Amino acid sequence: MPTKPCRAVVPNRFPSRTLSGLAFAAVLGLSACAKTPVPSVPAQPGKSISEAHEAVRICGPRAPAGGKNAVTGSYIGGVLWGGLIIGPAIIAANEHHIRANGERRAIDKCLEEQGYTRREMTPEEIKFLNALYGYQRQIFLDHLVTGGTLAGFKQEYDVQ
Repeated sequence: MPTKPCRAVVPNRFPSRTLSGLAFAAVLGLSACAKTPVPSVPAQPGKSISEAHEAVRICGPRAPAGGKNAVTGSYIGGVLWGGLIIGPAIIAANEHHIRANGERRAIDKCLEEQGYTRREMTPEEIKFLNALYGYQRQIFLDHLVTGGTLAGFKQEYDVQ
């Protein structure tokens, strides 16, 4: 009786290009749904709002390069993970968000080099700040830059 040659079925160790492209699309699609960054202030104890404003002004020119680098890196990653058509198409749909996040990271990195940290404002602080005008607004921002809180500001300045 003749024997048939045994064919070993070797599973594909690498996912298909389509599946990796779909996974990449899903990840980027979810990243596009990320929450919008909340208002923040650069915080450093002992610094004033005018010093923080000057630090942001100095770091501002780094933003365009940071945004450009983020977009460029995303396009390269998009081609590697999603292929020549799907990857760049997904990146193009999210380019504005990628650029904005790259610019924000570049400014944050520059501010960190100067000793500042990003302090995200709470919804209560945002509401309180939006109700203030002129000098009161500057005093409150100055308080936040030095590391203060809304509760501390209300207690210190006897505000309701």
